[in-house]
This record gives sequence, C-alpha cells and structure tokens, in this order.
Amino acid sequence: YSHFCELAIWSLQIAKIDCEIHGYAPGQHILPVLALRKGGSRQHLASSSHIQPVHMVSSSVPAKEEGGGATSVPVLVMPEGRVLTDSWEILKECGMSPIDASIQSNFDSELGPLTRQLAYSYLLKPTNAGVWEGLCTDGYSATWRCVWGFGFGGQVTKQLSSTFATHDASATSACRTRLEGVFAALSERVRSRSGRFLAGDAIGAEDIALAVGKPAPL
Repeated sequence: YSHFCELAIWSLQIAKIDCEIHGYAPGQHILPVLALRKGGSRQHLASSSHIQPVHMVSSSVPAKEEGGGATSVPVLVMPEGRVLTDSWEILKECGMSPIDASIQSNFDSELGPLTRQLAYSYLLKPTNAGVWEGLCTDGYSATWRCVWGFGFGGQVTKQLSSTFATHDASATSACRTRLEGVFAALSERVRSRSGRFLAGDAIGAEDIALAVGKPAPL
C-alpha cells in the first residue's frame, strides 16, 4: 500500500479515467521504474518526492530524496506517450480543483513522509513479520517469491527498517507527535471550509490527498 499511489488511483477513478495498473512489491519496482524515468533519451523525474524520516533530519521539514525521485511511484504513461511524474501531475490531468501551493508543500514535506514512517513503524514490527512477508510475496510470481526468499527480501526489510528507524521508540514517538500537529492544523482548515468540500462544493485534490493520507494508528 502507498498513499501516494492511492492518491493517483482515487483521482483517476473519480474522473472515470481508465488506466492499467502495475502493482509491485517493495523493491520489485526499482528496475522498471528506473527504466521508465531514466532509461530513455529524456528523463522523467518526480519533483515532489521526500523520504527522509523525522529522526534523520535536524530541520522541521524532511529533506528531499536524493536523485530526484528516480524510483518513486506513482508514475503514469499517457496513451500519446506523455509521462506524468507524480501524484500531483496525475491529479491535475484528472481535472481536480487545484490545491493551494502551501498546502501541497505541507503534504509533500510533512503529511506524506511522516505518515509513511509511522506506517512502517507498525508494519515492520517483529510481531508483524508474517503480515509483511505476505504483503511482499502473496499473489506474485514464483520467480519473485524465490528472489525475495533467497536474500533480497531480507535486504529490503533491513534497509526500510534502518531508514525509518522502526525499532527506535523515540523516533516513532517524535513522528507521531509531529503528525498530530499536522492534523491539528488540517482539522482547523476542515472546520473553517466554506463549502461541502475543502475547495468548495466539488471534491478536489486536497480532499483526496487528506483522505488517503491519514494513518489509521492516529
């Protein structure tokens, strides 16, 4: 599950735009996404990717992912060959009402990365090892299950656990605290809206982003 991908999928569904979805397990997406984003004569790098977890940065805003989001998802290839490099470009293509630049920046640098970190802190608990293995192997090819089982899965899990400090209770606590602050501000924005939705009387990009971004543990 990726709320970044869900943001794009929900928008396409609401706009009634059919698309072919290629689902990958963690780590399985790297080569095909690299080939799409950097393998041709023109690069298609995402501009809104962030990955630094809260415990690894000293500022209040997580740093951008190095490499310009070369392996980040979602990415959408249009029938005529155009490449939409991230969720926001896909939302724009779907005709959603625009989102305020400051709100989008907050979602990119705070809500998105912190939600992901908190989710991994639960998903990668040793007690959830069976759930994690199932998410990464169930329904995939025998070849992939072998690759995962013979070492690659352990490397991916170790890297994610290290990146998001899943065994560091203080990092998880700090992440939760910052997320609670983000949602306190967002709650005030929701209460002060003038229409049925955040952008008025029609559902827009901000509504969808907020709906898919809130982590269940909160």
